[in-house]
Amino acid sequence: MARSKGDGRDGRAGNGSEGGGRAPTGLTRRGFLKATALVAGTAALGGGLGGCGSLGPADGTPSGEEKVVISGCQYAGCYSCQGLVKVRDNKVVSINTWPEDPRHHKPCLRGRAHLQRIYSPDRIKYPMRRAGERGAGQWEQIGWDEAMAEIGEKWGGYIKDFGPQSIVFEGSGAKSGGYLNSYLLTRLRNIVGFTESASCDDMAMAKGLNKVFGPALNTWGFPPFDWVQLENSVAMITWSGNLTVANTQNWRGVAENRERHGMKFVVVDPNYTGTAQKADLWVRPRPGTDTVLQFALTSHIVATDRHDKDFLRDFTVAPVLVNQKTKMFLRMSDLGVAPTEGPIDPMTGQPTVIDPPVVWDNAASAPGALGAVADPPLSGSRTVNGIQTRTAWDMLLEVVDEYPPEKAAEVCDVPVETIHELADVICSGPVFHHTGYGSQSYNNGVQNGHALALLGAVTGNTGKPGAGTGSGWHGPTYNLAYTYPTGFNSMAIAKLALCFDVLETGEFKGEPFPVKSLFMSGSSIVGGFLDTNRVVRNLEKVEFIVAADLTFNDSAKYADLLLPVTHNYEQEDIFGSDLYVLYMERAVEPAFECRTDGQIAIELAKALGAGEYFEMSDDEFLHEALDSESMRAVGLTVENLKRDRCIRFLPEGYVAERQWPTGTGRMEIYVDAPFPRLDYGQEIDFDAEHMPRWFPPTEAWHEHEVMKEYPLVFMSERARNRYHTQDHEATWLREIEPEPIIRMNPADAEARGIEEGDYVEVFNARGHAVALARLSEEMRPGVVKYPKGWQIYQFKSGCWGALHNSAFDPVGVNDSYFDAVCDIRPWNEEA
Repeated sequence: MARSKGDGRDGRAGNGSEGGGRAPTGLTRRGFLKATALVAGTAALGGGLGGCGSLGPADGTPSGEEKVVISGCQYAGCYSCQGLVKVRDNKVVSINTWPEDPRHHKPCLRGRAHLQRIYSPDRIKYPMRRAGERGAGQWEQIGWDEAMAEIGEKWGGYIKDFGPQSIVFEGSGAKSGGYLNSYLLTRLRNIVGFTESASCDDMAMAKGLNKVFGPALNTWGFPPFDWVQLENSVAMITWSGNLTVANTQNWRGVAENRERHGMKFVVVDPNYTGTAQKADLWVRPRPGTDTVLQFALTSHIVATDRHDKDFLRDFTVAPVLVNQKTKMFLRMSDLGVAPTEGPIDPMTGQPTVIDPPVVWDNAASAPGALGAVADPPLSGSRTVNGIQTRTAWDMLLEVVDEYPPEKAAEVCDVPVETIHELADVICSGPVFHHTGYGSQSYNNGVQNGHALALLGAVTGNTGKPGAGTGSGWHGPTYNLAYTYPTGFNSMAIAKLALCFDVLETGEFKGEPFPVKSLFMSGSSIVGGFLDTNRVVRNLEKVEFIVAADLTFNDSAKYADLLLPVTHNYEQEDIFGSDLYVLYMERAVEPAFECRTDGQIAIELAKALGAGEYFEMSDDEFLHEALDSESMRAVGLTVENLKRDRCIRFLPEGYVAERQWPTGTGRMEIYVDAPFPRLDYGQEIDFDAEHMPRWFPPTEAWHEHEVMKEYPLVFMSERARNRYHTQDHEATWLREIEPEPIIRMNPADAEARGIEEGDYVEVFNARGHAVALARLSEEMRPGVVKYPKGWQIYQFKSGCWGALHNSAFDPVGVNDSYFDAVCDIRPWNEEA
């Protein structure tokens, strides 16, 4: 068979007619000249005004009036770095670091490449109607009035015949997370009663952590990750997170603290990532086994009597007695003590019920209420009022002791000595467990979050300077009534259930539920989601699809009507980003006929007869959004944000109180009444969810039958030159990585007759993708990994999303991007 290699030819990829040409992939003379230009281009990306300006849209002629504004990225989930945006003649000509930035951030390569995003030929310029088959990329230009009239007519008909819930909002805005723009779409959805396609991205870790820390906690763990606090940390452990690429701003803080006071840095990851290369200790578990490793660490720490008994007694539910029949907390009402009324629940408007859990009082040889007994024992089995009980701590120990280091070493493929060494680090002082998203990207991901929170509790590593478990915090609570002014919060259906159940069956929770229209706002449901071929088949069942977006991405191409959305620099907004709230100033007027997400929400409201809820100015909307007690408490007003641009909402030196938003006010390492993250009518074994447990991934486990046919675990990685599926069209960033690649271990490649630079087909029963092979010992044998974010047209054939498994855990309801398998073979382009 002829082997296909990168050969330096220019040309389009084989998956569609739109998008830029394929960059050269071989080092011909022309390629060498291009490579030397890359050095200059990359320097410009990382440099200052002059470098970026020279590659911007300015034509070099004498310029008119100039101004500099402070703006930046507006992606929810990244750090939304602000910079100095220089404008000449209503054109952005350069992006530079903002020296007075209180966060000390510097725009990364993606941030600086906005010069190309805003002026990309791939931008959607006008409202457009599909003129061919879905996905074919054939359009006719129409006007805004015509577009709104068509949407109003169709949606009005669906509302009349099927109810407003038959229209589903998918995505959170082309620039997600802004109070002014994205949240006005939420406001519209709630006012009319449209259905929300609820996000399922990277939620399993949060669900597992917040089972322990409290479902009301507005964070991924506790306390919020703040690299300034690392000055108090003896060590930081990153669990499957590649900070040097995915969180460059936080990595600077980590590196600074290592240099300043010798903080030890540990990375737990199956692959030798760029971050693992910086580690003092690298632990390489088998994929999907982090929970087992955490159990082994907890078991070993307790066996060597290094657990924090005082913390467990005073700040967790470890001493609570558990009814062995119901597996729920024994409560004072079980002993004949009537519950009392507590404070009003702001979500329900009803009084809470106070019915304390029961602990044992050794001094009185009798049961007592949690919090009222001074020194309840952590262990013990007792019959109380005829009810057989055990302490939550004893039950948890039984779970973790199933995996002592010796057994965990076999399951995780990690030496016993390494497990002991990691336990020593964890017990050495204040330690911050930083959670990436890799270890939760399997169908057992919720258990990983729960087990990690348990490990933090066992060592008392939470609620004190330098200690904690988690990855981020998403801002103070805004005025929630801003998004549902009528008091109605619309129905939410998990995106996974929507795509792979509701659309296929036409039912939700056993009842008819026709989805007549889909409004995709900044959505990557095609190509950037799971099981692309299945998604596309199911989208054909939707009568009318509207997409509002910046560029002609994979999802937008499947719409019936396209609406052009502004770029970051063409709009103003306010939103939370990690420990700060930011104001982004509009730098230039919107190009072409583009409108903001907020303007689109207002126009849609008018078309549907709901315009009365949108008769305010932008400033009035922002004032209403920020009108909350938590905002006022830290001086977060529209005026202050416009003046300061960036305000921290937690004080420097903040130390979280050891008080959690749980029913007991403690870390609930044993969960009394577990529930799923989202309810779509699924069956759940609730008895199995009181405590963390481990079970193998659905597909990505070496003992499963499917891995005899597809023996490689299929993973993705965040790319340095793309933010998820954003930035695919930026030419500078394409120079860094011209086309899709797949990383694999040389031994796996040799066994398949694959060499460096070969085009290979990555395949399984669901689909395939063709990419360039990159061989590296960094990859764990039996594991392959691709940088994500490529659009379908950029592949020679297939796409990454086509290979992903759409099965998911009913508790976490999470996209399990690593719980998939594949095989690889040389690709013969002529075959």
